[in-house]
Amino acid sequence: MKNTVAIIDYGTNNILSILKAFNRIDVKAEVVTNYKKLKNFNNCILPGVGSFDKAIKNLDKIGFKDEICNFVSKGHFILGICLGMQLLFEKSDEGKLGLAGLSLIKGECKKLKNYKNLKIQVPHMGWNSLKIKKTSRLLKNVEDEANFYFVHSYYVLPTNSKYTVGVCKHGIEFTAAFESENIMGVQFHPEKCSNNGFSILKQFSLMS
Repeated sequence: MKNTVAIIDYGTNNILSILKAFNRIDVKAEVVTNYKKLKNFNNCILPGVGSFDKAIKNLDKIGFKDEICNFVSKGHFILGICLGMQLLFEKSDEGKLGLAGLSLIKGECKKLKNYKNLKIQVPHMGWNSLKIKKTSRLLKNVEDEANFYFVHSYYVLPTNSKYTVGVCKHGIEFTAAFESENIMGVQFHPEKCSNNGFSILKQFSLMS
């Protein structure tokens, strides 16, 4: 189990495509629906599609919110994908209930803006290039300006920009990948990005 990646299923995420991606790169991955089982792993994926409020409520309701924080405090590795990345932060403009995120990283999530004069539309949907800002373990085998697939209307704004390892531009330049010791996140969907995405998932699975 310790050499297997946990994929947290909390009812608001797309699990199958991530599981298939790990199968493609010959990495054992297991979907985890019971928070008590998370302690059996060293690495976990927090995916997510949908709204910030619903996701954080679901995580709290089924016990994952506290368990994820406990998991990270022990030095285990977590990778948030898309909404899962946003949930690692303190709060989001998307939230209407004033609910706090996991607060593993200081910062918040802001809404992307439409720029009609630049033909920039929200949500940001489709392929875009990733500009690598600094050396990181997660992006070790990814070339600068490699393309990744995005689907989102909000972006993360870390309080400390030193954690930003990759950025993307869609109207504004925003953090598309961050890494803070054992806490990592990507705004794009690596499971949908063939070799570039598979490289990221492989690198994450090797961390210990």
